[in-house]
Amino acid sequence: KLYACAYEETKESIKTTLDKYSEIYKAINNSKIASYQLLANNVTKTIFENGVVVYANKSSDTVNSPVGQLTGYDFRMEREGE
Repeated sequence: KLYACAYEETKESIKTTLDKYSEIYKAINNSKIASYQLLANNVTKTIFENGVVVYANKSSDTVNSPVGQLTGYDFRMEREGE
C-alpha cells in the first residue's frame, strides 16, 4: 500500500516527465552524437547526426543559455538551423 500512496502523489509528475522525454527520444531515435560541447553556465550542447540539438542545464540553478533561460536540470531541443 505504501507504493500506491507514493505513486498517487507523483503520478502527474511521472506522466509529464515521460511525455517530455518521449518527444526527445523520438527525435533522436537511431541517431548518433555528432558533437558534444560544454558551454558556459554548466550548459551542454549535444548535436545529433540527424540535426537535432539538445541544450541541457547540468546545474540546479536557472541559467542563461543560447536557447534562453533553462531551469535547473532542464533541457531544450531544437533542430539545427531553426
